[in-house]
Amino acid sequence: DRLLLKMPARKNTVASLTAYLAALTGGHVVLLAPPGRPARLLAQRWDPDVIAADALREVRPGTRHDLHPDLALLLSTSGSTGSPKLVRLSYANLLSNAAGIAEYLRLGSDDRALTSLPLHYCYGLSVVHSHLLVGAGLVLTEGSVVDECFWRLAADAGATVRLHARFDLDEMLRRIEAARMTLEMAVAPIALALANH
Repeated sequence: DRLLLKMPARKNTVASLTAYLAALTGGHVVLLAPPGRPARLLAQRWDPDVIAADALREVRPGTRHDLHPDLALLLSTSGSTGSPKLVRLSYANLLSNAAGIAEYLRLGSDDRALTSLPLHYCYGLSVVHSHLLVGAGLVLTEGSVVDECFWRLAADAGATVRLHARFDLDEMLRRIEAARMTLEMAVAPIALALANH
């Protein structure tokens, strides 16, 4: 049976990434949920068969869901109403998105992404997919870009790609230069700030 597996994606760890990838590889549907209230609301609404937190907890044997054969991932959105909603993604969607990003950014097996973005955040997840697709490395951290240890990790791990959700332009440019980063992935407001700098 294909199961609906809910993962509260609260930590960037090898264990959580492995559980996510194993569920996808096993043909199960993954519901990635941000921690806290949204995860509880999604669990109540969607009644998952298995919950993968610190350990796997089977809610019931088998499944009560009629899952579409193409469905791979249910990704939560914050929504403007404060009520969590889900985006349905197929295996083909995930592969196409990953391949498009990898091609556009010219990612290769020698790249290594340093990310502190959570798995339930579509930006962070697309980085995971695109890098793994080309055999690139991932450096998972929960550190913040304002922490010195974040930048030591970047240097020690040989990170070539850095992701972030918040930034200070001057600090970001100084850190990119110091770490000799070759690629900066940024959302539109950051890209505009860079262009106007």
